[in-house]
Order: sequence, then structure tokens, then C-alpha cells
Amino acid sequence: NRIAKENIFSGLNNVDVYTVLDKKYSEYFGITEPEIKELLYYNDMELTDEVKKWYDGYRIGGYEVYNPWSIINYVNRKELQPYWVNTASNDLIIECLRKSDNIFKDKFSKLLNYESIKVRIEKEMTYEMLDMEDNIWGLFMNAGYITLAGENTGFIDYNIKIPNYEIQLEFEKIVAISANMTSGYLYDMFQALLENNIELFVYRYKLLLIQVMSYHDNRENAYHMFMLGLCASLRNIYTVKSNLEVGLGRSDIILIPKDKKYHPIIMEFKAAGKEDIEKLAPMEKPAVSGNTLDSVDDMDSRNTPETLALETLANEAIKQIKDKEYNKVFEGKGFKDTLLMGIGHHKKQCVVKTEYLKI
Repeated sequence: NRIAKENIFSGLNNVDVYTVLDKKYSEYFGITEPEIKELLYYNDMELTDEVKKWYDGYRIGGYEVYNPWSIINYVNRKELQPYWVNTASNDLIIECLRKSDNIFKDKFSKLLNYESIKVRIEKEMTYEMLDMEDNIWGLFMNAGYITLAGENTGFIDYNIKIPNYEIQLEFEKIVAISANMTSGYLYDMFQALLENNIELFVYRYKLLLIQVMSYHDNRENAYHMFMLGLCASLRNIYTVKSNLEVGLGRSDIILIPKDKKYHPIIMEFKAAGKEDIEKLAPMEKPAVSGNTLDSVDDMDSRNTPETLALETLANEAIKQIKDKEYNKVFEGKGFKDTLLMGIGHHKKQCVVKTEYLKI
């Protein structure tokens, strides 16, 4: 890691430091593919696509390199599993995520969705500076949690991505921990959705909103990105698409099953502020078609202005999915129907409207 200047009299300030962002010595930060092939050959093993998926992906200078620790352990144990990420504590990474603002969280959610993003990275940093976004990305880069995606765009602006499956798994675990939930909690929540137990899904989602979302953040994009991060845990079952141009518009989240036994899912998010609540709440409770569930509270709470307004928003979200013809993305792909989910939010409250639409 680069040594930041803590004191003008420090002799260490004159040390030349070469990081993973520098070209000089870049080939020595990891194991190159020719070296990997030779190592595997002498151990009667082959470089398969699965090995690349797990441990490849680091771009340092002009080189594509593998994580040496993980590769050595893979050769020794002959099992594809996380090795390097289990060698150190991730407490600092978790703390950074918990303290980060919504701008950082939005970018981070895109990373979890296998996207590359453009960020500014501060090379010289101290631990006291980790409340600044540039320094958090610097920590992630130097710790090996992210890597360059293509050529540099400047001296401090970089395109970055998650390098491989090993790191993807670690980040998903970190997200769960930072939100004070376990991977089992997420599994149960989405398993309920897959089994059409919408009530249990909403129950668990509501608890997450209470624990994680800010009371003062009513931005629609904040809820969108929050759910997008959660959906990363579905990677083995669904291909997750965010802001996909389809039909007559751009959908929020589309989940494309990898197996025909699962339903395609389209999620659309709406958020209401205080003025929206007063405007949207009807004088009398409207008749709502389909399956609508709002929270873990007593069902009488559905008569509150907030809940009535959110029911209106959730229905508007379903209508938008239909009007914009987002369902066209699944035509001719062998699916029978799509689960539509309209979710209305207000602070830590939500209403979820669901409906099945034939393809």
C-alpha cells in the first residue's frame, strides 16, 4: 500500500512506492496465465473456465493476473472455494460500508450487479480519512477487492469492477453483515418469494428496511439500489438486470431465470415524500386487485394515510410495468408468466403489490 505523508520530517516520505495502479513492477503483483498453466501442468491439473471464474480477473498495469494465494491453495486442495478472503478480517470494509453515503452505496450496488463503474481513487490515504469516498475506493483497490476494468481514464479517475467470483461471494457476505443480517436470512427471504409466499417475503423485507434504510432518505433510487444489492444473492438462480431498456421504457430490476422452473420477475419501485402522502392518500380505502401486502404490522394499519398512499404507488408501479411492456423481454424464451412486483416506499414503510402476467 502507498504510504501517506503523516509528517514532513518522516524519512519514509522519500520511499518510492509502487501500487496496483502503477505499471512498473505490475507483473509481480500476481501470477500470470502462462505461469498458472505451468503450475497446473506439473500438478496434473488444467486451467479450466471455472478456475478463471474464481481466481482470475485482476488487471494490473498491462497484465491480467491471478490471485497467487488462492491459486496455490487450489492446487494444494484441488477444490474451488474462497481462500484468500478467509485469511484476514473484513471489519474495516464492513465499517466503511456502514458509514458510507447513498452516492457510494449506489455505485457499490452496481458493482454487485457485475457492472463496471467510474470512480476517483485516492492513492495516498490514512485510516483517519476513510470517511471520504475516494479513500474508500483506494482501500478496496489496495486490498484486492476491486480491480481496473480497461485502461485508465486519467490520473485519479478509474474504471473498476469486481475481479472474480471469489471476491463477489465475499462482498455479498459483507453486505449481509453490514446490514446486520445473515446469508441465511437473505436465503429465507428470497426462498419465500420463489415459493410464492409473498407475505413472508414482505415481512422480511420490511424488517430490513427498518434496520438498514435511513428514515430521512425517500429517494426512489435508494430503494432500487438497496434491493439490487440484495438480489445479488440470487446469482445462481437468476441473471439480474438493472435499468434494462426494454419495451417502451427502462425497467428497474428484471430477474431472468436460469432454469425454466422459476418465474421471471419484474420489480418496479416508487417512493413518496410527505407531500406525496397527502396528495395520494384517498378519502376512502380503494379496492385493490391482486395480492397486496404492506408490512409486518397489524392489518388495520392499512387504513393509515401512509399505507393507502403507498398502495396507490404500488398499483402505479404495476401499471407502469404493463404500459411500458417490460414483459416483452421474456417473449419467445419458453416462460409462461411473469411475476410483477410494484413496491411503494415511504421512509421505512412499504407496500408490495404482486400480479402474474401471461407472456
